[in-house]
Amino acid sequence: MSLPAPLQEIVEIARKKRSKIDEVNLLRAYEFAKQAHEGQLRKSGEPFFTHPLAVAKIIADMGLDDNSIIAAFLHDVVEDTSIPMEEIQHMFGGDVASLVAGETNLGHLKFISEKSEYQAENLRKMFLAMSKDMRVVLIKLSDRLHNMRTMKYQTPERRVRKSKETLEIYAPLASRLGMGQIRGELEDLAFQWVHPRDYEELKEQIRVQFKESDRLLAILKRQIKDKLNEENIQATIEARAKHLYSLWKKLQRPEINGDISKVPDLIALRVILEQESVENCYITLGLVHQIWTPLAGRVSDYIATPKANGYRSLHTKVFVDKGRILEVQIRTSQMHEQAEFGIASHIIYEQLKMRKGIKGEEVDRGVKASRQQLDWIKELTKWQKEAPDSEGFLQGLRLDIFKDRIFVYTPKGDVKDLPTGATPIDFAYSIHSEIGDRTVGARIDGHIVPLNYQLRSGEIVEILTAKENKQPSADWLRFVVTNTARKQIQKITSSHTIYEADKIEQVDEKDLDKRPDSLEPTPSQLLIKPLSLMEKVRSSIKNRLYKKPISQRAAVVVHGLKGVATRMARCCNPLPGEDIIGFVTQDQVVSIHSAICQNVATIVHKEKQIPVNWSLPAGMQKALRMKLEMGYREGALRDVTKVLSDSRVAIEQFEQLPAKDGILKIQFVVGIDNEAQKQSLYSKLQRVRGVHSLE
Repeated sequence: MSLPAPLQEIVEIARKKRSKIDEVNLLRAYEFAKQAHEGQLRKSGEPFFTHPLAVAKIIADMGLDDNSIIAAFLHDVVEDTSIPMEEIQHMFGGDVASLVAGETNLGHLKFISEKSEYQAENLRKMFLAMSKDMRVVLIKLSDRLHNMRTMKYQTPERRVRKSKETLEIYAPLASRLGMGQIRGELEDLAFQWVHPRDYEELKEQIRVQFKESDRLLAILKRQIKDKLNEENIQATIEARAKHLYSLWKKLQRPEINGDISKVPDLIALRVILEQESVENCYITLGLVHQIWTPLAGRVSDYIATPKANGYRSLHTKVFVDKGRILEVQIRTSQMHEQAEFGIASHIIYEQLKMRKGIKGEEVDRGVKASRQQLDWIKELTKWQKEAPDSEGFLQGLRLDIFKDRIFVYTPKGDVKDLPTGATPIDFAYSIHSEIGDRTVGARIDGHIVPLNYQLRSGEIVEILTAKENKQPSADWLRFVVTNTARKQIQKITSSHTIYEADKIEQVDEKDLDKRPDSLEPTPSQLLIKPLSLMEKVRSSIKNRLYKKPISQRAAVVVHGLKGVATRMARCCNPLPGEDIIGFVTQDQVVSIHSAICQNVATIVHKEKQIPVNWSLPAGMQKALRMKLEMGYREGALRDVTKVLSDSRVAIEQFEQLPAKDGILKIQFVVGIDNEAQKQSLYSKLQRVRGVHSLE
């Protein structure tokens, strides 16, 4: 059977991934779609059919099944012609009709909107489609990729809007699905329209860099090739150009600060082994290290511990050519296929063949993704039902799905995939909610770190837990980033922090003179300078509630030890109710630090950390440190103190720092009874005019 040249090309691409191709059905779909779009033109002036043809080619290159290729041909037919869905189903069956219907529905969704409800609802629809049939979203990604390739024919306004949508939604989604090739191309295509000046400048810089490196890379490739030939290892070696958008984001980092010479993996080689041998990957790594000196601690083994999206490869950085750094990636052909096409590359032949009743032709019919790869989609569909409000849903998406990811390890070597900025608390809750609730400390690569420490890729994280039942601290909400951790902490803390207004002691202004002791400053207040400021504050809160001061005696419980002496660290002066960390000193005293103390990270013998917590007497308030920054204006201090007065909290410390660059900084410590009172205070202070930072 003779096929039209464009279809023949698609069939040949598909044959590289699958042995069984239904040419008859593909030809029927090709001719049907071509006739349906007859006379329609794209903005470029080309026949409209060039678009579904290009999408089908991308789908074939992914290795998807025949029905996916057919759906790619037909994906715009129902929307852009008068042909009904019933005819699609009659001609090509229910599976194809379902894919076309799903793609048609997604085609109407717009993700850039000022209305969060509109944006959230559209994202919900897309992820619902993903959970039902991943092929729908893969076709959508292919559709967006070809549209971005031809974006120059659109209006400037549409180019920018579609490109922003691509950077915010489609490229991160491709990344989460492990589709590195498509993610990189989507980002670079969108980058040129969203940041055109930066794009052109960086493109020129890279052109110069690679022109200078061409000769060097050719020499380096030859050296590796010769070494591999000695061991009879067949491989393809290619220079890997870093994607422009990825490079641009790396240049924004403070330690690089726009200096392209500080990017360590600017030049790189990728070694793709023809034989599917993990052993040869490690042999190749050893050979590379024989040729060049490796950078200490810069080998990443994603074969033994793959990334959560299925990515497998060995990465190493070595010194070449008078101190220049070269990154070398080593992988097999199958690993390379996975890195490029992610979830679409998983055709699990062996697992299907082992099932009784499954015939060979059925194995070739479709792509099956591993359960592990779809775990995050399951989790997503679960918690989106628990986030009925649009803001909560969008916030969770931005953090859990569309943010850059890091990969850290459990002590047993399991990989955890978390968003950038994640902390040990986020890690603990990613394991199990009970582990998160009982967390009292964390070790990173064997060293104790604060609970608000931001994890980095490659670190080994060990969570220290209390033996007995323990509730999470509401203060953790100030630094956790994952939706899972936030929801669990809010669930537990809110259920134990009901504000009991009827138990508050009410004090009338006429009784103030009868209670002179209540206005006596605490020792910490006497340290505040200038004292006139505190006098103003005290006079402005004359009608506050009087409660037991937080400076009242509180004990520290040291887990596992009885009768041990404790000492409050002077560097941070931990206050009752705050998260704390204990360290055993040389004189066998447990030094108590605030969990957010900056000196904790510099303590040498961190293995001497010991779990500690406060034991607060009944009725005693918890201390809450707060730091507020706002634009300097007349009456700013008055407005802040009025909020404190109206909130009726006990003030332990209050300090106004010198205004700098028009920014007023205020630090204070107040006593609170429960989480509800704390959240109410936060909310009121954030509404003060000019406040832009509150910690």
